[in-house]
Amino acid sequence: GTGDSPGASMSLFVRGSAREALDLRTIVGRALPGAAISQPAPLGGRLATRIQKQTVAAWVLAGYALLAALLVAIGLSGLMRRRVAQRLTEVGVRLALGASRRQIDRTMLRALLAPATIGVGAGVLCGVYLSKVVASLMLWAKPLDPLVYGGGAIAGVALVLISAWPALRAASRVQPADLLRQAT
Repeated sequence: GTGDSPGASMSLFVRGSAREALDLRTIVGRALPGAAISQPAPLGGRLATRIQKQTVAAWVLAGYALLAALLVAIGLSGLMRRRVAQRLTEVGVRLALGASRRQIDRTMLRALLAPATIGVGAGVLCGVYLSKVVASLMLWAKPLDPLVYGGGAIAGVALVLISAWPALRAASRVQPADLLRQAT
C-alpha cells in the first residue's frame, strides 16, 4: 500500500520450476515497484507442514478417545461383574430349574442394555447440540452427518457389549451345586 490506502496481499500459485518462480517474482517486482514480495517457496513444503500438524493433532485426539473408551470398558466390566455377583443366587436357581445358558445371558444383558441405550441416546442428543455450536464457529463443518452419529451409537453399544461379555460368561458358566455349597 502507498500513502493512505490500506495494504493488500496476494498469493500466486505457479506450476513450474524454482527458476520460473524467481523469474515471475522479478516480473511482478517490475510491475509493482513498491510491493514487498516474499521469496518463492514450494507449495508442497508449506502444505506438508500444515498437514503434518493436523495429523499429529488427530492422532493425539484419537489416543485420548481410545484411553476414554478403555476407561469406560473397565468401569462397565467392573459394574457388570458386581451385578452378576449380586444376582448369582438367582442365576443358580434359574439354572437348577432348567433355564438355558442363553436365557441367563439374555436376562443379565437386558438389565444392562436399558441404561446403555439411554446413555447412547443422551450422547447423540448432546452431540447434535454441540455440533451445531461448533458449526457456527467453523463454516466448513457438517454438523448433522448421520454416518457419524450412527457410527458413534454403534460404537457405544459395542463397547457396552464387549465390556459385559466376561461377566456374562461367568454368570452362564456357574454350576448350581457350587452355589448351594457356598450358601451353606
